Amino acid sequence: MVRYEDNKPSLEVTAGTLEQYKNSNETYGKDISFTSYNDEGNVETEGSCGIIYADSGKKLYELFDDINVYNAPEKMRFYASVLRWNGQTEQLTSGRSDMVKIEKDDTIMRGSGFSASGISKTFSFRGNITGTIETKDEETEAAAAEPVSETE
Repeated sequence: MVRYEDNKPSLEVTAGTLEQYKNSNETYGKDISFTSYNDEGNVETEGSCGIIYADSGKKLYELFDDINVYNAPEKMRFYASVLRWNGQTEQLTSGRSDMVKIEKDDTIMRGSGFSASGISKTFSFRGNITGTIETKDEETEAAAAEPVSETE
């Protein structure tokens, strides 16, 4: 299924099962893969989940089970079991005790009570977080790249 806005694709969805009802903006789906596009036609977000509930009239989307979402402009990947997106406020949230894993560059974070703002481009966790941050030591890398000679 492809949704068009101004004669351009804005959303592409594939599903094992997709149910839409007459006189309703609600859609339910199972085994979902999706790609959203910006006004220039570039991929903005792509992902997959086991189950989705969407109310396109209210711009509310709830994703469940094995969620994997990649935000191309921010180069961030999200993994979760429950996420909610409010398109009106541009808020992405999890439940208070639901774990979310975020990967960006060499940083991996896991935490609960996740909330992100699409407007301010910030995110936070209400619960404890764990993770790793890998940094590169440029001096060590430069020294390792230089050939080492031994004198007799």
